[in-house]
Amino acid sequence: MAHQPTPAMMETKEMLLNLLARSERVRNPLRRIRGVGRALDIESLAASTLDRLRVRREFIGDDRIRDAVLLEIGSGRNCGLAVLLLSLGARRLVNVEVDSYGFIARADFYRRLAELAAEQGLPISWPPRGILVDPDGRTIRHDPELITLHLGRSAESVPEPDGSIDLSFSVAVLEHVRREAMAPVARELHRLTRRGGIGYHRVDLVDHYTRNERPFRFLNFSERQYQRMFGNRGSSSNRMRMDEIEQTYRNAGFAGVWSEDIQRYPDKALFMRWQRDFHEDFRNRDPESLRAISFMLVARKD
Repeated sequence: MAHQPTPAMMETKEMLLNLLARSERVRNPLRRIRGVGRALDIESLAASTLDRLRVRREFIGDDRIRDAVLLEIGSGRNCGLAVLLLSLGARRLVNVEVDSYGFIARADFYRRLAELAAEQGLPISWPPRGILVDPDGRTIRHDPELITLHLGRSAESVPEPDGSIDLSFSVAVLEHVRREAMAPVARELHRLTRRGGIGYHRVDLVDHYTRNERPFRFLNFSERQYQRMFGNRGSSSNRMRMDEIEQTYRNAGFAGVWSEDIQRYPDKALFMRWQRDFHEDFRNRDPESLRAISFMLVARKD
């Protein structure tokens, strides 16, 4: 019979993985090894980019997109979404992505994306606004007049003018901002947003490593324990709860801060049993706030 790993064994394994993730010199070669022989799936990537657009249109609305300067935090490794938003009438896109590894500049991806978007009724043709095709026809560059890429940069410091952004947005990004960096990010978004501008940020509040079986497991650990096991890893969380994030944005100067589309863990009785095992930093908080698994943060600047 196989032996079940003890909690101490599990903690040791997580600590070793966390150490490996600490250095870019380790992380990027591992990414290259995983990518060897793996072809880029153009069809799937184009379809998923269109799905990303669908999600964002649902909470932003086409009226807010038209003639707006948009800022996306965590824009990913291509500017496909920016191209699609430009086709809907956005004036300019500013993309901020902390990861600078492996940007996708293949023309065949953007061509297929434009084809699928046109099939779905978007007013787009080849080459679309925001894309400059290189002479070889195989690669693209973004048009810096329409798309600004800030790759390898934190949202704590975005080199754009004060009040230059009409609307900022992100999906499943803010939970990965380090706790000590959340207030600087909120202040930077406040600086960038024009008066009357707004931000929409979908926040995922569950443990990304045990999402399905134990979505709140990460609340069992002290801050020191959690950082030792997960602090350097890509899917680690700041573990901030909904009320903390809201207050951070109020403190940053946003006049209107509220939450929409709050999703809570459906099995309240099971959650209450889990809560008894939470670390003391979380155990005695309001269960209705703790039970939230995702929400839309809305922050308006007057």
